[in-house]
Amino acid sequence: MHFPQSSHSPSPSNHLYSRSGGLGVQLRDAHTTSSSTINNITIAVRSALSSPTSSLLASSLSSPSPSPSRCDCSRGGRAASRCLSKLLDAAPDIVDQCLRSLGPLFAGGAWSLILLVAYVYFSHVLPLWNWSSFSFPAVFITPIGLFFLFNILYNHFKAMTTPSSVDHSLLVIPPNIIELIREERAQRSKRKGVVSHSLYCGACRIPKPPRTHHCHVCGRCQMKMDHHCPWISNCVGFGNIKFFYLFMLYLLAGCGFIVTLTFPLFFWSPHKGTDLWQDHSPFVVFAMVLCGAIFFAIGVMLIMHTFLILTNQTTIEFYHNREMRRQAERQGKVYLNPYDVGYLKNAQAVFGVGRFWFSWLLPAGPARIGSGMAFPTIYDADCADADATADVSTDFLSHTPIATGESVSLL
Repeated sequence: MHFPQSSHSPSPSNHLYSRSGGLGVQLRDAHTTSSSTINNITIAVRSALSSPTSSLLASSLSSPSPSPSRCDCSRGGRAASRCLSKLLDAAPDIVDQCLRSLGPLFAGGAWSLILLVAYVYFSHVLPLWNWSSFSFPAVFITPIGLFFLFNILYNHFKAMTTPSSVDHSLLVIPPNIIELIREERAQRSKRKGVVSHSLYCGACRIPKPPRTHHCHVCGRCQMKMDHHCPWISNCVGFGNIKFFYLFMLYLLAGCGFIVTLTFPLFFWSPHKGTDLWQDHSPFVVFAMVLCGAIFFAIGVMLIMHTFLILTNQTTIEFYHNREMRRQAERQGKVYLNPYDVGYLKNAQAVFGVGRFWFSWLLPAGPARIGSGMAFPTIYDADCADADATADVSTDFLSHTPIATGESVSLL
């Protein structure tokens, strides 16, 4: 029997369509739900990351943590920096200790070189000239060299053994010397940039006479200190400046004497090219090169110290006076060296006043003038050749006179 198909009964195709349409609705609902969930999670994460704690956490997570090796390197660098800083702080004391310990070796080395050159002269230079010690030219030339040698050694010995240190028994040391030293240091710290001469020595704890400085190598205050010389293992100052200058003068003359006798041998020696020349020439070359180098080095020093003596300055005072001139120029004033009383008097203050004009060159020359505790100045009444028309004002703390139209104080 055939039954007619009802319009309300679903067909297979309609049934399939309805099932697929229901599945699409379910998928669209799930997608909408998941999208809203993701949006909610994103908003929650953003709000969480906006807090300070989360920012710190994010930065800590984003930045790599230092490795142990990097931490060790940074600690090692800081330790090395501290060690280097301590070493630089201790460097002056180390240098002073080395100079103090090696000073006798330098002085002994100077004598060894001087005597070695004298040996080369008698044993190698004279034979190449075909001269014996008592031949005609040598009789007149050798005494000149011996005169130079004697004065070199004598003045070097006197420069080593003559002190320039302050005699504490001649000073009146106040009982409150410690307080005075502290007050002076406080005043000097307030006047930064102003060059001045201290009145008290904190190391020796004594009042410092004018032109006196403390030598850290010797550990004592030196009167009219110029510098510490390792070749004499002593300070050059008021007591031995004359012997130090004469030592340089005769050393220059002795080196010139050797160079004058050795250099012509390379052109006019009668034994050039012979076995005798081969035996003696290395020693001659050594003496000539050594004396030539010392001649130029000592020549520069001698010119400098001649200028300092004629202007009555030490090496320390030379730099001090140069800085004081700059300070005076900035103030529109003119600085005057208070101890420059004229070339002749300046030289006599070092070499003394002898019976003859050449007496100062002799070993037993005139004695030095003064005690080293006080010095004549340009504003003393007996310095008639000084510029008496200048109005000179002196700062007691710095001992610095300034020629101006009005009194001035650098305090």
